[in-house]
Order: sequence, then structure tokens, then C-alpha cells
Amino acid sequence: LPEGDWHHTKWIEDTGRLDHDQWLLPQILPYLIGVALDIGAHIGTHTIFYASHCQVVVCFEPNPNAFTCLKHNTKNLALGATPGFVDMLECPGNLGASITVEGTKIPRQKLDSISITQCDFIKMDAEGDEIDILTGGKETILYFKPVMLIESNKSALEKKDRTQEELLRAIKRLSYTVSMIPGQDPTHCDLLCLPQ
Repeated sequence: LPEGDWHHTKWIEDTGRLDHDQWLLPQILPYLIGVALDIGAHIGTHTIFYASHCQVVVCFEPNPNAFTCLKHNTKNLALGATPGFVDMLECPGNLGASITVEGTKIPRQKLDSISITQCDFIKMDAEGDEIDILTGGKETILYFKPVMLIESNKSALEKKDRTQEELLRAIKRLSYTVSMIPGQDPTHCDLLCLPQ
């Protein structure tokens, strides 16, 4: 667990498990088949659950500190609308709320530029970069039509000068129906996105 992180670390210590989100994870179990993409994998809190139900899980995590928990399986890579480089602005006390900014340290690619032969499920929790990732992954998403679980975090989107309404429009433009996972705060919630 990352030092100084009271957010996920507390949940993991309280539950005694890395896949601590036992309220949400069972709700998406029917969609976990084949190949899953964990975009914004953080320290692997969803990854470990996906790996026990999917054939393959491909993780993306640009934060170097969170990445240390994933580095034996993946490259340190950010996804976005265009190739380039980013740096991370860490959120003290909550490493999972760190955001990307234009920079020089971490490579950023489009999802469409990654060689993927199968994609059945995408989890996306990218602290406001979700719209750019959808833009840079449009061809992949339209081709494979994966079920998607996308975080809609009003505060994180506003830091990127985006809105929750823009995120909804971006998802719907890809021919998806969107429903909020019940029981969550609409300003910070998970969206279940099913291909039409």
C-alpha cells in the first residue's frame, strides 16, 4: 500500500482485502468475461477482482507511485485523446485522486494506438481524463463494443474544464446506453455503459 494514502489504504485495512469495493464489484460481475481493460488501475483494487473472472486484464496507470504495485505486469502509460507526455499532480492523502497535466515524464497514447485483439469490458476511472480517453479510443470501442464502467466525478471533471454532461454526451455518441449504478451520489458515481 502506498505510504501516506489514508483513502484506499484505510478501506483496504478495514476490509482486509485489496478488492475492498465489495458493494460495487459484484454488481458488474455478469459483464466480466474475456479481456478487460482497467484504465486508471491505481494500485490494483479492481484489477485483482477482474483477474479472477476474466481471461486477461490489461492495466493502465500513469501515476508512478501507484504504478509500483502494478509494474511487474504493465508499462507506466497514460491514455488520452492525443499522444504526448504528462506529469502527475498528486493529491495528498488520496493517491487515487491524482491528476495528469501536460508534461515530459510519462508517455501518453491513444487507446486506438495500442494493439488489442479482444476487449470485452473497460473500467475507466481517470480523474477527469475520461472524455479524452473515449476520444482516443473511439475506434477500439466501436469495434469491440465492450461493456464499460466509467466513473463520473464532477470535481475531477471540473479540474479538466469538463462537465458530467459532456461525459454523458461522449459516451452516448459511441452508441451506448448509460445508467448510474444505484445508491451513489450523482456528483461522484459509476456509470454502467452498455452498447446498443
